[in-house]
Amino acid sequence: MRHKELIVASAMLMTGIVYMGMSMGVPKRDGVDASTVPVILAGMMIVLGGVELVAVLRRWWAPLQNTTVVLGDPAEPVAAGHGPLGDEAVRTEAQAEAAIPAAAKSDMATVGITLALIAGYVALLGSLGFPVATAVYLFVQFIVLTPRSIRPALPAYALIAAAAAAVIFVTFRYGFGLLLPAGPLTPLLP
Repeated sequence: MRHKELIVASAMLMTGIVYMGMSMGVPKRDGVDASTVPVILAGMMIVLGGVELVAVLRRWWAPLQNTTVVLGDPAEPVAAGHGPLGDEAVRTEAQAEAAIPAAAKSDMATVGITLALIAGYVALLGSLGFPVATAVYLFVQFIVLTPRSIRPALPAYALIAAAAAAVIFVTFRYGFGLLLPAGPLTPLLP
């Protein structure tokens, strides 16, 4: 489990660094241009990856400072209150992973669905255009992120997704002068 956290934190940090390098190659103009958002996103990814990496390393380092050596059969858990974890019994990593609740496993499914949605969004962005593809992506993502115990508010999700896509599109196209693909809406735009 700990190795997964380290891998994810390192991958986020390295992806941010690579993305920052790629975004530096985008042609630049004065003020806000096509490289502004990628540079901001890359910077945020680097910061988040660094924070996560530090947090993982701190969690690894803390038990090492307060470790108590316990002699005995490693297959047998230590009685509560007598191990390096205090009141918790000592567990192997396999036992800890087996104890992962169903909610955590459903979180992994949510992450997988989100990655698939992002891939679909990128694939359809050129043909549907930014406003339509973004509204559809946001609507479906809202449904995916809604807890199973709550009934999705579909009309509200549709309204928020459409409004957010429209505001972002108008801001970039007319505020910043950056052309986002409009897809089938191109003939309707001034």
